[in-house]
Amino acid sequence: MNKEFGSDFHYSYKEITIDEKSFFDSINFVFSFSGRSGLHGILKEGISRYGWKRIYFPSYYCHSVVDFVATLPVEIVLYSCNPFEFFDRIDFIDSSQSVIINVDFFGLKKLNLSSIKEAIIIEDLTHNIESVLHSTAHYCFGSLRKELPVPVGGFCYSPKNLELPSFQSNFESDILASEKFAAMILKREYLYGGISDKDIYRGLFEKSEDDFNKLYTNSAMPEWVKSLLFSLDVKKINTLKQVNIDFALRELKVINQLKVNFNNTGKSFGLILECETVLVKNQLKDYLVENKIYPAILWPNQQNDNDILLAGKMLFLHMDYRYSLSDIKTIIFKLQNFFNHE
Repeated sequence: MNKEFGSDFHYSYKEITIDEKSFFDSINFVFSFSGRSGLHGILKEGISRYGWKRIYFPSYYCHSVVDFVATLPVEIVLYSCNPFEFFDRIDFIDSSQSVIINVDFFGLKKLNLSSIKEAIIIEDLTHNIESVLHSTAHYCFGSLRKELPVPVGGFCYSPKNLELPSFQSNFESDILASEKFAAMILKREYLYGGISDKDIYRGLFEKSEDDFNKLYTNSAMPEWVKSLLFSLDVKKINTLKQVNIDFALRELKVINQLKVNFNNTGKSFGLILECETVLVKNQLKDYLVENKIYPAILWPNQQNDNDILLAGKMLFLHMDYRYSLSDIKTIIFKLQNFFNHE
């Protein structure tokens, strides 16, 4: 068996399926091919139906999502906001033609926008899907493939029962979903020793990630993916992840050179590691990769200097259901070993 940690989900449904009612039966979701296509659909509908003129995105964000919706006839404005230096006030025009994207950063931080009177609030709940049940925003959307082992998928929902977009399937996006699913299956084969060349599935993952930026993905979630999604035990998946996170947070308290999850001990998307300098972060990343622990950067390609610096000091580690407490102990040991010898 090839033991590795992190990166994309492999195919592994046996341990996490449910025969009872799905979480996704609980409210009136509309499903899209991806999170960004869900947002594109909401914005397109609002521009046409309500005359939305300005969309405010946080400056610290996944800018490929911003680029994806930039083709719409609307002004894109970045407001200064990042999860490291958090402010509850933003500069914007509070009118019915303004839309504010409020991101639940890593399931840990979200702006309090209760003072807003006229503007439309859309929450990005990619990192905290279950919180959709408690949202009071006008709309919610998110990617499903970040928290759940599905090849593609996004959702839209309106807590205020506003009109939601509809999506149509197309051949190109169905092929992309199949390619991504093939990568998940091949990764499982690699992890369990069935194949030895990981480049086979890595190439498919990388191609599919690039293809998510193509406009033909403004489409529906394939029905077969929806069947997989509805079979997942979302509560179990997130409970197992939180058990791992809680354990890791307790063990990492002793590393003074590292800030973990903004010193927050609550529910989260995973482990956010904030190093003291960019150099230390780069050294830590190289060390982890050498030990087959693959961190992510959420997100690269920031645009203003402050956000670039903050992203440059941060790494993200997956703590999800794929890993036992023994696995988490291995990751913690490597982190402790690095900082003890830094």
